Amino acid sequence: MKKLTAFLSAFALAVSAVPSFSAAETPAMGDVTGDGQLTGADAAEILRYSSALLSNADPSEECHYYENILLYGDYNNDGRIDGNDSSAIMRDLINTTDRSLSDVIIEGNSYIAAEYPRMGDVNGDGTVNGTDATIVLKYFSNLLSGYDVSDIEASTYILERGDMNGDGIIDGNDATVILRIFVDENR
Repeated sequence: MKKLTAFLSAFALAVSAVPSFSAAETPAMGDVTGDGQLTGADAAEILRYSSALLSNADPSEECHYYENILLYGDYNNDGRIDGNDSSAIMRDLINTTDRSLSDVIIEGNSYIAAEYPRMGDVNGDGTVNGTDATIVLKYFSNLLSGYDVSDIEASTYILERGDMNGDGIIDGNDATVILRIFVDENR
């Protein structure tokens, strides 16, 4: 009987130590960073997870928010966590009227849009132009050649703003879209 009492006491203590979340504290689908905001950082983390899987790397070692990605990363609810989730987040953050990117801040059950730099502006200078397209091409070229692209990722917003066509891949097609935007806006 003493063993059973000790076991039940230990079990009750262990259960009480497990954190619980109210509905307001549970992160929204896609908020893998757990900061209460759906941002390009969430999309970048999901893309990092997807890239790790594609390159046969261990995503638990490659991703900063691995556990949250597994819980909240299937943003488009298709049963898979992949580049399509990252693209869906970025698409949902785009303000279609002026093609600028908005972060969505989650407060309770409401979503509040906040102004954020534009898709395609990978160097963060406030404009979408040939320089951005060149950075995208350099990134893609280095990625294909097997070179380390972490310096490009660290010095630019390539992962957050570079996938212009929403296919989950940053490549020459995205550079073309960036150039089209530049030409259209400078006629």
